[in-house]
Amino acid sequence: MIYPFLLGHELCHPFDPVQNVRQKDEFRGLDLFNAFDKTRFDSKYIEPELLKCLRDPKSVEAKQVSNPADLGPIGQVLMNFAPYPADQIGESACDFFGVETMVNYLKTKRPNITAEELKAVIVNTVRFDDFNDQNFDNIHPVGEKRLNRIMLAHPWIRLKLGCGPLSSDQKYCGRNTGTDAGLKPGDVVQ
Repeated sequence: MIYPFLLGHELCHPFDPVQNVRQKDEFRGLDLFNAFDKTRFDSKYIEPELLKCLRDPKSVEAKQVSNPADLGPIGQVLMNFAPYPADQIGESACDFFGVETMVNYLKTKRPNITAEELKAVIVNTVRFDDFNDQNFDNIHPVGEKRLNRIMLAHPWIRLKLGCGPLSSDQKYCGRNTGTDAGLKPGDVVQ
């Protein structure tokens, strides 16, 4: 059941903002921009409002890490080969699309999934995707934020788990949903 998240996440990478910068001289032929100019970098992405939201402290707070000393051991090696800063926005955007893919799959194929079954899906996804490894490369936001501010912020997931609306210090980055899509525990999910 983790495959929808995994597929959505990995299929996002060809158009995640970090990959676009890194591969600009390869087959893409895109005339992009200076990745170190975060404002311009984010504005050129296909979903600039999503990146703005994912960088917000109320969301996952994706950061740009330009000092190799701030990276984990793998990140320090990667920094030597990359003509761009280590930026958590690529993994954050792909986590977002992974969750959206997972939710769309579950809504279609498992509309009557129970809260217990959904918890098992989330636990297996988190376990598989190494949300807890904080020292690997630092291009992934902190695991707690990835879980709570992306996956568990999704209105459908919150509703299915019987959670209340998001607190005032959180927000969901989906389109036209506000902070909790107006959903409340007990609402019927289609």
